[in-house]
Amino acid sequence: MEKATVQSIDRALSIIETLAGEKEGLGVTEISTRVGLHKSTVHRLLSALGERGYVEQRQLEGKSVILDIEVQGASQIVRNCPDAVTVFILPPSGEELERRLRHRNTDSDEKIRERLLQAKRECAEAGKYGYIVINDDPDAAAREVNAILTAEKCKAADRLNLVTEVLIS
Repeated sequence: MEKATVQSIDRALSIIETLAGEKEGLGVTEISTRVGLHKSTVHRLLSALGERGYVEQRQLEGKSVILDIEVQGASQIVRNCPDAVTVFILPPSGEELERRLRHRNTDSDEKIRERLLQAKRECAEAGKYGYIVINDDPDAAAREVNAILTAEKCKAADRLNLVTEVLIS
């Protein structure tokens, strides 16, 4: 099986969506074989398709949807939905991130080192996001995210139809 890459995941999602439309559904094993991905990856992709339906339904209802995803997932979302609003949540410092990870008392020193290296790689991608929120105070960070959502809903492009309605009446 090949390593899951953004391209292979996109290909798998496309194939899975097509197969899901067939009258007789395929099992995870057959889908895994057809798309060349491990069964656990196919399970996650099937779950994501279900979540995609949920997201699309909420958007049709005019609601905002917040996805807590890693950098690679965000990249895929932006590719599939270019108008998605992206927010990178940044710890106040590397030292604070390490302190938080150690305070959890759930990971070994090696796992914490791996997570810190991954965090550095992800921080290098922060400039690709529309917004950056520093999570030094959870309440303040939540207010910033809420302000971003409010600002996005107030964009002129989304409200020009209201201007037209006022001019017509």
